[in-house]
Order: sequence, then C-alpha cells, then structure tokens
Amino acid sequence: MLRFRAAITLFLLVPALSHARDLIVGQVVDYAGPYGEASRDYVAGAKTYFDWVNSRGGVNGMKVKHYVVDAPNEEAVRGATKQLLDERKVDVLFGYIGDDAVEAYAKVPGSAALVGPLAGGDAPIGAARRIFFTRPDYGTEVRQVVSHFRALQLSRFAILRAPTDDAAGVARIVERSLEAQGLKPVGSVVLSGSLDKDAAAVAAMKPQAVIIVADTVPAAEFVKRYRPRDPGANLVALSMVNHRTMFELLGPKLAHGVMITQVVPNPSFPETPVLKEHLDAIKQFRDEPPSHLTLEGFLAAKALIEGVRRAGTSPTRESILAAFQKAGRLDLNGYVIDLSPNGRGDSIHVDLAMIRKNGSLLQ
Repeated sequence: MLRFRAAITLFLLVPALSHARDLIVGQVVDYAGPYGEASRDYVAGAKTYFDWVNSRGGVNGMKVKHYVVDAPNEEAVRGATKQLLDERKVDVLFGYIGDDAVEAYAKVPGSAALVGPLAGGDAPIGAARRIFFTRPDYGTEVRQVVSHFRALQLSRFAILRAPTDDAAGVARIVERSLEAQGLKPVGSVVLSGSLDKDAAAVAAMKPQAVIIVADTVPAAEFVKRYRPRDPGANLVALSMVNHRTMFELLGPKLAHGVMITQVVPNPSFPETPVLKEHLDAIKQFRDEPPSHLTLEGFLAAKALIEGVRRAGTSPTRESILAAFQKAGRLDLNGYVIDLSPNGRGDSIHVDLAMIRKNGSLLQ
C-alpha cells in the first residue's frame, strides 16, 4: 500500500446557502520541505482570492472549495494527486510547489489541468498541453541576474545551492546563462550540514556575485555566515525567497543589500487595480502582511478563476482544460498573464529588488 504524509485541509468560508455545485480545486504543497516558506505564502494568497470570489457569489454560480494536501516527496505527490482526483473529485489542480511536484503530477494518467504551479522548470514532456504556468521560468530570472551584473562589469559568479534536484537544475541554468556571456562560474557549492564550511568555501572563490538557489531559511542562514567574511560581495537569491522572513532572521545589518529576483510587482504599492484588490482582500481575509508570494498566489488563483469562467456554468475537467488551452493572454485587471501551454512570454514581469535597512524592498 502506498503510504505518504498527506494532511488535507479544506479552505472554505461560505455560508450554508443553496447554490449550484461547487468548483473543487486541489493543491499539493510541501510545508516542511525546502519550499515550505514559499508554500505558506502562496497558499495564503490563493486562499485569499478564493475567499474573495466566494464572498461575491463564486464563479458562474459555483462556490470554490480549495483542498490543500501536504506531500513531502514525489511518491507522496503522486498519491495525493490520485486522491484528489478519485476521492475529492477535483475539477482542476492548482499551485503545485516545485519542479519535482510538477514532474510527479505529469506521471499521473488522466490528470485534470494544472494551473499556476510555483515552479521554474519546463513542463515535462507529454504534459505541456495540460500545465499552465503563471510565472517565468528560472532561465528568465537567472538571465536577468546575469545581465544586471554584467552591465556593471562583474565577471566572477559563484553558485550556492540547496542539495535538491530542483536546485541542481537551476544551477545548470546559471551555468548556461554565464556561458552565453562567455563566462564560467568560479565555483559551485552545495549546502551541507556545516554552513560555516559552506560559507568559507564560497568566500575562498573570491566571487563578485553569489547566486543563491535555496529557500528562505537556508538562504538566510548562509548569508548570516557569509556576509562577515565577504562584506563587499553581491548576494542574490531567486524569487522563492521571502524577504520579510529573511530580514527577521538576519536583522538590518546583514539583510541590507541582499538582492532577490521578483516575478510580480511590489505588493505594497497598488499601482494597478489588481494590486489594490490584493491589498484590500489580504486586509479583509488574512491576519498577516502581504508579500510578493501572496500576490503571486492571488494572481495565479485569479487566472484560474478567469479560465474556469470561460468553461461555462456546468464545467467538467475536459471543458476546463479546453478553456485554458484557448485562453492565451489574460488581462487580470491591470496585470497580464500568458496562459498558453508552457506560455512564459514577454508579458511576464521580472526584476531585481534589494532589501533596505528597514526591511522593505527597493524594487
């Protein structure tokens, strides 16, 4: 018998009223794994939008039921996916966390569409027509980092990565991006059980910039040990890192100057209607501050609902999949997302932000 740790949480804040059948959304995350911090914020953002939709009558008369399953590895993700499909009868899957989870999803035959996975790799072969990304790939993020520092005439790049397959794949993307600029990394270090040793190994390479491929907590713990050894190096992490948590772990002195790629606009400055919508909904439904990842989850959930809206009042898995395959570019009230299969086109937002001394981001 397949065994896996799967804590299922039903998120539904709806009065017991008579209405059309529910829209059932299933999500698989890993709260305790390398993307635990990202999982929490992404789920919070998505749940906020689903609550917002439900408070306004749902989508095509349907209220949203949002099942979240905590699964720690690929085998567990496959089991959780089958459970969501066979037992929970989900209409659509959403927001799987990490490339390994997306790979596991692709191995489940007959799966529903997967919308808005928090992953930066390419869609697995054979599954591209049923996976709909709402964020850029890691290559886009990394190219932005390399281009930024190359414009400043920097040439010595080191890589610090987590000991996971996902992180190893991103490290290869960094290497290819540097090769395109005629460069090679001065070295690559995999996080071990000794962060002091890791920090010393990277410092010995005398890098001008260190690209950190890890989740928030291990990234912060590395910075804490590295910064005193090499105060002048540029330290940059990718968008899965939560800058607020990093600031809390490091304090103003060590956090100041750390850079993080961002794939959505700054959520604290509502320059478009959807950004204001996110802030208002967070205040109404959550007891926590907004973050880039709550905004990303909010936008991905909004894209999901807009796609389902096009599937009509009695949608099936098949009609929802067909609606997403035809959706193309969606304007989400001031923010455009390309929902074409494996679509990560020029509508995607990527830039670099720096942590200020007060913990806010300069973006």
